[in-house]
Amino acid sequence: MEGLGGRVAWHGARRGDGSPLSGAGVYRVNGNLAVARAVGDAAEKPCVSGEPELRRVALDADSDEFIIIASGKCTNGHRRTQLALRTGHSA
Repeated sequence: MEGLGGRVAWHGARRGDGSPLSGAGVYRVNGNLAVARAVGDAAEKPCVSGEPELRRVALDADSDEFIIIASGKCTNGHRRTQLALRTGHSA
């Protein structure tokens, strides 16, 4: 992003050492939009993009029970097996 002339900076409370205090602010693109809102916003191009990452995956009708379509924030770092368990299915 910085190579394209943009920047992401913390806007909010900080600890005594200067690090961001989680839950007490947001990261903003170019001092304007919260990062979650900025994706795809025309005013922040070319620093961010609304282009989705697409993948084609073959499904097996005999063994595949469901699919999960989610953004990185929705998965929040969980592994596939953890997400499956949260849906009530085994992984």
